[in-house]
Amino acid sequence: MAELFGLFSYFLHFALLICLRFAPKRACEEVTVADALIRIYYQVSAFFSALRPHWHWLLLLLLLLSVQFALNSYIGEFKQAWEWDWVDIVGEGLSALMVFCWLLLILSVRTKGRVTHLFALGLILLDIALVQDLLDEFIRLPENIQWDSVLEASPVGLLLITAAFWCWRREQQTTNLYLGKRQHIFSQPNDLDKSLHIPDLAYLKQNLIKRAANLAQWQHTGLLFIEVRQFNHLLHQHGAKHGNQLLLKVSELLLLSLRANDLLCHYAAARFVVVFSDVRPEQARQLAAELQQNIESFSLPVAGEACRLTIDSGLALASSANSSQSLLNQALDDLAKNKQSND
Repeated sequence: MAELFGLFSYFLHFALLICLRFAPKRACEEVTVADALIRIYYQVSAFFSALRPHWHWLLLLLLLLSVQFALNSYIGEFKQAWEWDWVDIVGEGLSALMVFCWLLLILSVRTKGRVTHLFALGLILLDIALVQDLLDEFIRLPENIQWDSVLEASPVGLLLITAAFWCWRREQQTTNLYLGKRQHIFSQPNDLDKSLHIPDLAYLKQNLIKRAANLAQWQHTGLLFIEVRQFNHLLHQHGAKHGNQLLLKVSELLLLSLRANDLLCHYAAARFVVVFSDVRPEQARQLAAELQQNIESFSLPVAGEACRLTIDSGLALASSANSSQSLLNQALDDLAKNKQSND
């Protein structure tokens, strides 16, 4: 089955070349047609590549359908064309086809695991039941044969799918706890830092300007700068690749430590900015100390070596007397003062 996926990929590539060869040659449309064909080819190829790890489920479905058709053909007799009920044939055929499409879609987006196995087995059994219902429209089985009715009415497939949805629900609840802190991040995809996948400086300034326009919200806002002290040394020692990986790990650790309504942004180099929402001065200082302690208590791997980071921080609290830019400058001044005292 895995080899079939490879052959199918080669067939798609060959079909793409043929289509490009005979595509319309008008200057205004040639690039558009070629680009569309290439996009379709890569989307279909990526879809079947995602199915490759689950080829055994598709092989199982093919074997079960083959055995099912062989048994029906051997035991029963084919009906005459005038006995066919086209309404049932179309309805039951489309139902079986849709369940098969569900199976392909789920397998194409999930990795191997218990939830995937439950979904796959449940959908396969459900598809087998629907196909048996379809075969009854073409093949008449003897009256003493009951296994076809049992197969059509069996709830095992639906029970397995229900169990899969229940396990998926628990899985999704865990995922939502993590993604909940990112939902306000991905709402502005154009302002994300491309390497760290968190908002950049432009988004930070927009957010602060918006907060400053609401005085009640602005007076309960805190701004914390966090800088990895030995980042330049690690960058010089291990290179840019490992340096970016370190910053990504630090950003993930900060995200896990933040409250749901706080915002994390990348300022520049090894500097991060945390915007605290709805905080009092004492609470902001406590949260800042906890974040610094969380980062410094972890040993993060850098180029295969455990590295315990040290952090410099600078905190500023908003008031009606300062603007968004002055709040940034105040936090930067506090960071510089703390760095000087730590050196």
